[in-house]
Amino acid sequence: PEALEAYRATHLAGTRRIGVRGRDTAILYIEGTLVKRESWLSQLLGLPTYETLFQDLHVVANNDKIKSIILYIDSPGGEVNGCTELADAVFALRGKKPVTAYVSGQACSAAYWVASAADRVIASDLAMLGSIGVSMTVTDTAKRDAQKGIKHWEVVSSQSPNKRPDVNTDKGRAVVQKIVDDLAEVFIKDVATHRGVDP
Repeated sequence: PEALEAYRATHLAGTRRIGVRGRDTAILYIEGTLVKRESWLSQLLGLPTYETLFQDLHVVANNDKIKSIILYIDSPGGEVNGCTELADAVFALRGKKPVTAYVSGQACSAAYWVASAADRVIASDLAMLGSIGVSMTVTDTAKRDAQKGIKHWEVVSSQSPNKRPDVNTDKGRAVVQKIVDDLAEVFIKDVATHRGVDP
């Protein structure tokens, strides 16, 4: 924490979210809700994207002047899609350049997934880390649509009965629950591998 606050970082040319402190320490700023790729909304809100973070990490990984990397994290998490690729890229740097995740506020959910891939995780006294899990939201608009006179008929191929599970039924909720549980298994396995512990 002292090193991070000691002096201001200068922007590294060719990157979006990299600052350099001293001559050889790169800081990758991961602040805000994580999303897969750039869009007008991510640009408007200044959200970090996995694609941009991955590209920036690639630049510093291949820069011989950079000797160590700090992931400066303050994020509530975000999308699953793209998270494992970024975490894998961080993990692949181990043994090549020291990577420290510094959590200034939050490293929750997907942000913790990425942080866990670093050599070390350092958290401020008031930081929140976790939780290790996946959630999915399904919105029921049936009543609203009915009031507007909108009817939906959906025909799903016989070969793919679970393509559109009906979450109003126990069977449909079980299908969605399995999807979420399967994603969480990948998350848990990766974090265990990153931290060198049993799931």
